[in-house]
Amino acid sequence: ISYHWLAMPNGMGARQHAVVEFNTGCPAKYGCYYAVASSDTDWGQVNCHVAFTGRAAGWKVGLENNVATDFGWAVYANTFGWLVNKNMG
Repeated sequence: ISYHWLAMPNGMGARQHAVVEFNTGCPAKYGCYYAVASSDTDWGQVNCHVAFTGRAAGWKVGLENNVATDFGWAVYANTFGWLVNKNMG
């Protein structure tokens, strides 16, 4: 499962953060989802990470402005999650 979205259309304020949750809609019967995430901004401007991976139906992505100044350009983000079968011995 992968997503690419306009996370912050008007930029981010100083030290602002946002959390987005992704759900598959139907929990996995025998496994869980692990994920990675990234943001598309100037190098080091926005920290993007996953949280709560290892759940049966989804994960969260956190975005945070790393600097003490505002910026007004759009922030795009990507995440990719994969199902791991925990029943494989």
